[in-house]
Amino acid sequence: MEFGRHIGKGIWGFADKGLPAIYGLGFVFLVIRVLPEAEYGAFVIVQAIFLVATALGTAFALQPLTKFAAETEEYGPYVVASLLLSVGYYLLVSILLLVFKGPLVSLLDPKGHASLSLLLNYIPVLFAVALYRAFAINLLQASYQVQKIFWIDAAYFIGTIGLIYIAEQFHRFSTAQDILLLSVVALATSSLLAFGLTYRPLVNKMSFQWQAFSKIWHFGKYTFGGNAMYSIFSQLDVIFVSTFVGVTSEAVYNAAKLLTRLF
Repeated sequence: MEFGRHIGKGIWGFADKGLPAIYGLGFVFLVIRVLPEAEYGAFVIVQAIFLVATALGTAFALQPLTKFAAETEEYGPYVVASLLLSVGYYLLVSILLLVFKGPLVSLLDPKGHASLSLLLNYIPVLFAVALYRAFAINLLQASYQVQKIFWIDAAYFIGTIGLIYIAEQFHRFSTAQDILLLSVVALATSSLLAFGLTYRPLVNKMSFQWQAFSKIWHFGKYTFGGNAMYSIFSQLDVIFVSTFVGVTSEAVYNAAKLLTRLF
């Protein structure tokens, strides 16, 4: 009986984990084969920075939400605290990124093969459109609503590949900026869907409590520290390759890395 109750969630969970593989295959055939090496390499660098920042933001403000929301029916104060800390974190990271953009570009693209200075401006925009999506997924994990998580993820992963395919048909896909713009649209769509799937249960639960804020803050400090080294080291190869070999070599390296991950 217990197995029968959970088999549906297992199927939806398996389907959700298959979405990144579909996304990766789409990247191989629709992105890597189309974009010039310098453009794809530049996108990989921007993506790496975005992934590290969002992984740390999730560890700091959203993983604690999953824990505490799973322990109580009155999770509204934890939702407010988590959202406030998330917004504060991404504002701080965005400001630091813009302030130190010059040295960062010099480090990651010393030969000036890509327009990194322009592309890095997209990262705060990506933070803004992805924030609610990430929040909703972590909130839904607390109540094991895997089917909703699948549709939110599908809107991003499948949506991105679909938008790239359409853009290619109209000959509007040739630069790193193009793929970042399409990523913004896909993330925004995913966040809008996430809002539609989660706002009703939150309407009457939202409230601020210092105790909830303090619990999210203190627990988040430890999850942030525990994830910091892993998140940074997982993307260090991007930094090393682009710094010492160049952006074009980064494109070739990442293409091989993506194929390996698929297997």
